[in-house]
Parts: sequence; structure tokens; C-alpha cells
Amino acid sequence: MPASTTEQQVVVPLPPPGAFMRSVRTSCRALSNQSAPDITIDESALPEFIRSIDATKFTNYTSRAPLALPLKFDSLEQEINFVSVVEFLGFGSGWDKEVFAELERDTQDVILFGVMSMHISSVDITARFMRRLTITETASFFGIPLFHDTKHSTLPMTISEPHPLRAFAQKLTSELNEAGRVLEEGGYRNMAQFVLDDTKVESGAHGPSAERFVGALVTAFAGLRDADRWNNLDVYIFKRAQTMALNLYRKFHSTQPTHFNFGDIDSLTVTVGDSGIPSILNKHGIIKISPEMEARMTSGDVMAKKLERWDLRLRGVAVDACVQIVEKAKEVEGVDAGVKRMNEEMLDAYLWGLVKEGGVKKDWWVDKETVWY
Repeated sequence: MPASTTEQQVVVPLPPPGAFMRSVRTSCRALSNQSAPDITIDESALPEFIRSIDATKFTNYTSRAPLALPLKFDSLEQEINFVSVVEFLGFGSGWDKEVFAELERDTQDVILFGVMSMHISSVDITARFMRRLTITETASFFGIPLFHDTKHSTLPMTISEPHPLRAFAQKLTSELNEAGRVLEEGGYRNMAQFVLDDTKVESGAHGPSAERFVGALVTAFAGLRDADRWNNLDVYIFKRAQTMALNLYRKFHSTQPTHFNFGDIDSLTVTVGDSGIPSILNKHGIIKISPEMEARMTSGDVMAKKLERWDLRLRGVAVDACVQIVEKAKEVEGVDAGVKRMNEEMLDAYLWGLVKEGGVKKDWWVDKETVWY
């Protein structure tokens, strides 16, 4: 399992069954401790941030249902399949600027548009369909150009060349192809059957488990194995798998509680992908970056990034900072009751709401190779 975006590929072993989310929390705490003095958490800034949370905005962001779309589904399985495929493809943040410049949509809207195009075209999004999807079909559904015309360097003519977004279309195709293979070989007709199978209540359990579901996703699909190593420490984040679990919970926990009302929803962490959430925490003084580290981060030195892994370190420190925010909120006086009792699922919705407002995210790193976020 390749688990690093550096030149030297690192194989990080998966946690044992039942320990996936505990491994995220403990490894990110350990990474946070090891990242000092370059990157630190200022615990004294936590109460001020918690008091600064606008109660109305917090309620709006945490109560907003994901994928509230005017689409008609023939069955519950078809709807779960649609939502699951959209959430499974939750990556591509490294392409945000190029996607918006070309398509005037952000990357996640392009993904939603693509899966909607499949649905509106009456495509049955089965494992077989996903496994055999071509890049030309992907480009058509998602509206991604594969070629563009450019002027010849010496002759008075234009030539057709691969479009810069072709690589993104190829990643979408490859992820869908691989998922289709895994599902077919596992005996599942589509993604919904996999999801429903791994959100069943186990014998002796009181309800469906987010821990079990995340573990099943990460174990089955290589693209969800968001784990890496720095300074001999194995670090687990599992952003895509956790986002998939969170949004299926948000969408279906009240209407389909036997599968999605996860009794251990509090075990999930805030889903840190690109630099968005670390940027917000840095703006509020929670994540501190030393002047020396910030100079290296903004220098454009590719080798320094590969050696120092500030992308991995900032992501892990941000996860740990969010754990501490939730813990501290229970102690801070004079805050809204909803904020006081928030868990990571609620903080995740709030912080991503702030990211989508724009104007905060810093270009500390851009990773077009990863499919983790």
C-alpha cells in the first residue's frame, strides 16, 4: 500500500480492527508533540476561539443536510448509492484553481455535477459500470476537457494538446475503476450494497458503528488509506473515509437509523484535508508556526517540503487541535449551549463552512498527486 506522496514510498500498516479512530487520535497527538517547535498548538487561544463562534452561524452550518438535491430516486438503495459515490470521490483539492479557472466551479461541485449527470442520464452506477468506465466517458459526465488547442511554436497553425485537467480526469477514472474492481471481486453489485453491508448492526452491538464502517472502507479501498510516516511515526488521518461516514450519517441518520445513526459518531475526528482548516486555526492563533518554518513553507523549496512534510504535520496538528477545542468547549463559560456540547462532527461542519466562505486558505502546499483529499 503506497502511503506517501514523497519520492520514497512508505508502507504504513493499517491499525487493527476496532482501532482505526483511536489510531487517528493517538498518532495525531504524537505528531503534534513531535512537531514542536516548528508547529505548535497554543492552548491559551482555545477559549477565545470558542467564545468567538457565532451561535447562529454554528447552528446553520451544523444543521445543514448534505446533498439536498431535487433528484428522484427509484429506491433507497439507488439514493444511498448516489450519495456514496459522490462522497467516495471526495478528493482533488490540489486542482481547485485550475478547475475553477476552466469550469467556474469548485472541484467538489464538478464531482457532484458528474455523478448527477450519470443519474440524470439513467446510468445504473454499478460496480461493473465503474470498473469499465473510460477517461472519455469520465470527461463527458464531469465536463472536464481532455484536449485544448494551442498555437504551434514555429508554424502559423494550432495543434491539439492534452489539457492540463486531463490528469484530474484520469485520477477520477482510476479511482472509479479500482473501486468497481474491489466491489465486483467482493460480490457487491454497487457501492450501496457495500455500504449497507458494513453499516449493519453486528451481533451484540447496540447500533451501527462509524468505527467499523471507516475501518471497512479503508481496508477495502487503497485510495482511502490516508496514512503516512514522519520521523519514524506512523500517522493516520483517513480524511475521505471519515467524510464519507460523516455525510452518510448527516444525510440518513434520522430516516435510516438502523444503518446510519452511528452510536459512536463522537469517535470520528474533524476531517482535515488541504490547508483550509489549518489556515483557519492559524488565523485564530491556535496553530502557531515558527518564523523559520513559515519562511521555508513559503520559499517554494520542493525538496524542503519533501523532507520536512509540513503538509502531513499541519494536517495532524490540526486534527489534534480540534480534539482539544471540543474538550475545552465543555469548560468555557458564557458560550451558547450548542457550542458547549459540540462534538467533532459538529466542529467539522462549522469549520468547513468557514473554509467555504473563502478568503482564509493559505497556499502552504498544493498536491495534485494525492487522492487522499
